[in-house]
Amino acid sequence: MAVDQSYGAMLKRYMPEKLLENTFAKKNYIYQKIEKDPNWGLGTYEYPVEASGLGSIQMGALAAENDIAEGVQGVGTITHKEMYASILMKEADLARHGSLEKSYLKIMPDKIDQAMDRMQEQFSVAVLNGGNLALATVNGTVGGAITVDKPELFHPRQKVEVIDNDTAVVSGYVRTVDVNSGVLTIFNARTAGAVVDLSAFTVAQAARVRIIGSGTERFLDLKTALLPAASGGVDTLYGLTRADFMPLQATVRSGSGWTAATVLDDLTALYFDYQRQGRGKGGEILVNYGMFKNVSKKLELSKQYTTSDKKAGYGFNSVSLVGVQGELTITALREMPTSEVFIVDWAGIKFAGKEMFKKIKDPDGSEYHKVRASTGYSFITDVRLAGEVIVDPCKHACGHSIPASVSA
Repeated sequence: MAVDQSYGAMLKRYMPEKLLENTFAKKNYIYQKIEKDPNWGLGTYEYPVEASGLGSIQMGALAAENDIAEGVQGVGTITHKEMYASILMKEADLARHGSLEKSYLKIMPDKIDQAMDRMQEQFSVAVLNGGNLALATVNGTVGGAITVDKPELFHPRQKVEVIDNDTAVVSGYVRTVDVNSGVLTIFNARTAGAVVDLSAFTVAQAARVRIIGSGTERFLDLKTALLPAASGGVDTLYGLTRADFMPLQATVRSGSGWTAATVLDDLTALYFDYQRQGRGKGGEILVNYGMFKNVSKKLELSKQYTTSDKKAGYGFNSVSLVGVQGELTITALREMPTSEVFIVDWAGIKFAGKEMFKKIKDPDGSEYHKVRASTGYSFITDVRLAGEVIVDPCKHACGHSIPASVSA
């Protein structure tokens, strides 16, 4: 049997063993946690925001008519985004299957469900990182190699885009993934072809590998939703100027002075600044695994905090702490960026859409779209996720510009 086999070719073989697949932990924590609103018809979504409340307060006398504040509201607008997953099968290979008792077709996992699981993971990664799947840790090479911080998010023959701050985007296909060194090799074709020259993409210019199409369309991510432009976000959200609307302003603090030695105190200081403002009810801080490792080290030695609960789930770890100023939960996610942490009030973030993870059907009601070629027929199944992430910035907090050494 050849080393590399396509899905179709494997259908014909006697194969009593289960398909060996990657066993990386799921990365869909965000999708599982947020509220889903499936009732949006995908027209213009209106988002009302209060700029100022009604009335004025004055001591000793009634306020003059001209001094009484009038309520001012703004209405933002939101348009939906779309993500697709596609699966292809060959009719000729399906026909050869016949009634074999033990075959790849019989024992294979439900690939459509697997595609939807992967979409949930990509969605969660996008909410935390924008369209970026991974950041480069070593400059790209002329031989098509680029080293990234999250190689586990890729698979061979996946199409991706590579970009940095001063180089035009290039697209290509992942040919190999080394999960230990983090090296991806990018070719200009799904099979055969030649390597893509990546030597222009550098760490100094924030080289990154992203989801195809995310340069022009992507779901709203937390960094964009919470941070002003000066800190890496935007000054206009939902079509409204952030400075004119307090509810569009999150609690934001720079983490540029954080260190691995002080990270636990730095996180709690951010948390209690957020609590002092009393704008949200978030009790969960999202961090990356490197930062969580350093937090855990400090907890082993600290007498200032008491660990009240520890949890380890599929794709995350968390610890709940009780200190002199209250209780908080620190949760580590594999897909978190290293330069930000987020304090999340889950009541202030949702995904609004319609018929989420919908299998697209043809006019006859079939989920399998037939494509004819001289070599025979193929069947393509497409799954669509349409909607948008809706974030209430005032209910959350963000620490930004955190040095990479804090997560080392």
